[in-house]
Amino acid sequence: MASKKFMARRSQTNSENLADGLNNSPNCVDKFNDSASSVGSACLDESIKLVHMIIYIPYSDPGKEFEIVNQQELVNTWDTLERGTKVTAKYGSARVQGIVVTISEDRSYLERNFRGITETFREDLRSPTKSSRLLARKLIEGQIQGVQAEKRIEKHVIKVMDRGTQTEESGQGDDYETLKRKYRELKADLERFTNGMHDVQSNLDATMGTLRDISSKYGDASSPSPSRASNASPGQENGNHFKAKVQIGSNATKIDRTVYDAVNWSSYTAATRKLLITVFPRKVLATHSLTGRPSPAFVGLKEKKIRLDPEIVDDIVEIVTKKCKVPAPLVRSAITTKCADENKLYRKRVQKNSSSDSSQSDKDGKPAVTKNRL
Repeated sequence: MASKKFMARRSQTNSENLADGLNNSPNCVDKFNDSASSVGSACLDESIKLVHMIIYIPYSDPGKEFEIVNQQELVNTWDTLERGTKVTAKYGSARVQGIVVTISEDRSYLERNFRGITETFREDLRSPTKSSRLLARKLIEGQIQGVQAEKRIEKHVIKVMDRGTQTEESGQGDDYETLKRKYRELKADLERFTNGMHDVQSNLDATMGTLRDISSKYGDASSPSPSRASNASPGQENGNHFKAKVQIGSNATKIDRTVYDAVNWSSYTAATRKLLITVFPRKVLATHSLTGRPSPAFVGLKEKKIRLDPEIVDDIVEIVTKKCKVPAPLVRSAITTKCADENKLYRKRVQKNSSSDSSQSDKDGKPAVTKNRL
């Protein structure tokens, strides 16, 4: 009984001494709190430590196929990551798809061994047997054992970004490089189709020019006499229908129906050029202009030009604006451009003929005579 009382008094005395020691030494309490805080901070820092990885980006520019990123730069990644896994990462303002090459918590290690790791990966890609099984986990882990001689903290399998804590917006993982490649392909197709259309248009213009020459050469012989016209059959009348004239404007300007049917109304510039060379000779287009003023193509030359027939011009503008659904200023601009082009061609022909005449006169000993030819 006495021993129990003695033990109780001793325990009470120790408690009082401990309390007095804590009250008299507040630094002890502060040191204890600081120690606990530092331990907690260290644990927290360790728990949120970033994981870095090298990813391979196909279709990128030479020398920029590999990048070092961390898990915060990944987009829509909820599955387990490992070497060979396909991921989507932020690349500036774009999103790119790549393949994980290696994963490590030590970014400095990845930077030091960047070249060796990427060269090993390139060799794997060049090997037909390895590249076909590049995404197989066991094969990839076996390939990288040779670069593990140096001590490092490296992980090949890690879980990042659970779906419940994912904050990245979905639907924004479009492959920028794929879209860029498709754009280049479509642009090349468009250029090829445009060139083909220009070739077809050129062939059509040449064919129509040949038909006009044949028609003007044999038109009188093929035109029926009035007596024949009265006795023409219905089939012949149908054929004459295609030789009829078509009025194209309010000023009664007419062209052949065959020419009218051959006009490409899908392009206002092509339609304008076609109508101009139909109603005007090329020499008239070369020596005339829309307003009678000098051509903009020859600003330094102050030669006067004759104005094109305004009524015919108005009819061309009227029919083109109606059929092509474009404003009149665009059609007038196309007329000005056509006159300038014909003027350039006309000048070249004149200069060529002048030089040939000069050469011939030098041989014959006669003075040169300039002839203006079409």
